[in-house]
Amino acid sequence: MELSIVIVNYKSWDDLGECLSSIAYLLSEQSRIKTEVIVVDNQSNDDKFDSFVTQFPQVQFVLNQGNFGFAHACNTGAALAKGQEFLFLNPDTKDPAQQIEKFWQLKQQYKVNLMTIKQDDGHGKIKKVFDIFPTALNSLGPIRAILRLLNPSKYSNARYCNDSFRDVDWVSGAALMITASDFKKLQGFSEQFWMYSEDVDLCFRANNNGMRVGFSADACIEHRHGGSSRINLATTALTKSEVVISKHVYATKNFRLLHAFVYHLFLLIFRFMPCILFKLISMLMPKSPKAIKIGALRFSILIQFYRNGLCGKGWQSVRTVGFKQ
Repeated sequence: MELSIVIVNYKSWDDLGECLSSIAYLLSEQSRIKTEVIVVDNQSNDDKFDSFVTQFPQVQFVLNQGNFGFAHACNTGAALAKGQEFLFLNPDTKDPAQQIEKFWQLKQQYKVNLMTIKQDDGHGKIKKVFDIFPTALNSLGPIRAILRLLNPSKYSNARYCNDSFRDVDWVSGAALMITASDFKKLQGFSEQFWMYSEDVDLCFRANNNGMRVGFSADACIEHRHGGSSRINLATTALTKSEVVISKHVYATKNFRLLHAFVYHLFLLIFRFMPCILFKLISMLMPKSPKAIKIGALRFSILIQFYRNGLCGKGWQSVRTVGFKQ
C-alpha cells in the first residue's frame, strides 16, 4: 500500500460525501498509486454512519467511542493504516482536478518528511496552509507585518506563495502528507490538543528531529473550511475558544518558562479580555448581535479552562482524552 488517506468526520456528512466522491479515482484500478481511505467518525450520533458505510463500500469506516478531538481521531485512523505515506485530509476538501496523485509524486520528488500543497475555497480564494512557528513576538499582528516587510523570503505570506517548492516551518493539517515511518517515530499527533495547533506541534517536533517540512504550489485542492465548526452559535463559540486553548497548550508544551509566561499573557490580553466585555454586554442586552453572543459563550468556555488549570486539572481542553476529571 503506497498511500493511506485518513479523514476525521464530525457531523460533516454532506461535505464528506463530496470529498469521498472526488477521491474515488484513487481507489479505482486506473489509479497510479495503491491507496486506501479510512474515515474516523468522532461519534456524530446522527444515524448517518451506517448509510455511508453502505454508500462507500471501498472506504474503511471507524466509529470512535467519543469526540476526543482531531489529533486522537487521526491517531486512531493511522493505527489502522497500511500505506507508506499517510495523508490526513479534512472532510470539507475536494479533489475535482485529481491533484492528490500529483501531491504524492511531488512529495517523492522533493524527498521531504512532511508536506502540503496549495488550497483554495473553490472560488479562487487561497487558504493559508503554512507559516512560521509561533512565538510571543510574532503573535502580534503588527510585528508579523514588519517581519514580512524586512524579510519577505523568510516570512512569506502563504496566500501569495506560488513556489514550486519551499521549505517551511509548519503546514496545515487540512491536507498533510507524512511518511508513515516518520509519523510513528514522532508518535503521531499529540492528544493534548483537542482541536487546532496539533499540526504546528507535529511539525515543531519534526523540525527538532531533523525532518524537513515543505510546501508546493504545483498542485492544488479545494478546501471550503469550517463545515463542522459552524453548525450553530455554541459550536462556533466552542471552536473559536479551542483556538485560544490550543495556543496555551502549545506554549506550555514547547516554550521555556519565561517565553511561555509572556505568550500566555498576550493571549489573556488580546484573546480573553475582549470576551469579558462581550459577556458584560450580553448581560445588559439579552437580544445582542450574534458576534456578542459568541463572545459571551467564549468567555464561559475560556474561564472554565483557566479555572481548571489553576485547580491542578491540567492546561488542556476538557474534551481531550487525557483531561483530569
